[in-house]
Amino acid sequence: MKKFQLTILLLSIILGTSFVSYGHIEQSGTQKSVVLQWYPLGSIFKYYSFDAGLVVSPNLTINGEFKYFDISGLFSVSDNWTIYLMSFGPGFRYYPSNTAPDGFFLGVYFDYRKISATCKPDNSSEKASAFSGALWFGREWIIMQAISFEIATGIAYSTEYTVEVKDTSTGTTESYSYKEGGVGWAELVIGKGGVGWAGLAIGLGIAF
Repeated sequence: MKKFQLTILLLSIILGTSFVSYGHIEQSGTQKSVVLQWYPLGSIFKYYSFDAGLVVSPNLTINGEFKYFDISGLFSVSDNWTIYLMSFGPGFRYYPSNTAPDGFFLGVYFDYRKISATCKPDNSSEKASAFSGALWFGREWIIMQAISFEIATGIAYSTEYTVEVKDTSTGTTESYSYKEGGVGWAELVIGKGGVGWAGLAIGLGIAF
């Protein structure tokens, strides 16, 4: 955890220095100040993903992402259970062509991910959380000076999740890590921790 916090601190210093030194963004060519992205393919499975990017220099953007996943119907559980995943976190993208946000990019993201499962009859609940980081490689196009289109893939690292179980009948709450036990839905969605494929991202949005 200390290494993770140190990494965040160093990235904040680098990005902050870039922000101050650049000062303003010139609106010329395909260069834009803000890009808002939506990744529509996941919506078919009730997986909603969004990304916002702010250009702070010709080769750098500061980004933030938010994801929401309604996963209740993907697991063999009773209809009484409601399960969803939510994640959010900061990131940045480096564009070696100095034409941000248009061109090939290398991106680094950090996320906090949380799954909540609630049983409707007795309101008992289970929660699982983890931290993750991802390294993305991709290409972004600014079309007609206003439309953003992106294709990217990468690798991700996730910590082992922590599970919290609340029993309303007894009023007790129990917490444990993956090593001490696990539940199927958290194990599948968050995983056991470690390195894996980050997935394929196809984004569509606006640039201004």
